[in-house]
Amino acid sequence: MAAGYEMKKMGSIDAVLLKELSCRTFSDAFGTDNNPSDLAMFLETAYSTAQLSKELADPQNAFWLYEENGQPAGYLMLQHDGGTCLHLERIYLSSGYQGRGAGKILMEKAVSTARDLGCSTLQLGVWQRNARAIAFYEREGFRITGETTFLVGSDPQSDWIMVRPID
Repeated sequence: MAAGYEMKKMGSIDAVLLKELSCRTFSDAFGTDNNPSDLAMFLETAYSTAQLSKELADPQNAFWLYEENGQPAGYLMLQHDGGTCLHLERIYLSSGYQGRGAGKILMEKAVSTARDLGCSTLQLGVWQRNARAIAFYEREGFRITGETTFLVGSDPQSDWIMVRPID
């Protein structure tokens, strides 16, 4: 299990840190499986400082930074529109922190937030080719309920929609 960790709520002052962390973790996870120009296009738009500042300022979003031994290692983005479902938009860890319990800590934060908001479900999208993440989500009680398309640059990719009940 991860030791020496801390979870911190992120705010608008954290946009530059969030950009660096988003680009690093997304590239760690998907860089080798994507065309470099599509990846660069995605990172420049989805994780620009302006876009992330906008997301951080949106009251429907909550960002949680995961630090281990004082080092930013990953983050969680949750989105709640006031309904009964909390959307887990991003749960990203730097590659060196995966498989050591940090993902479980981030997931526990998502589940406890869903409970606090009175949500009955937690929903996410995951690339159909990301077997490791899918296995993690299934262990956490998620089940595939549909599919959607996620655009990386100009490359449309198939994602599973996964949902788990909040008890």
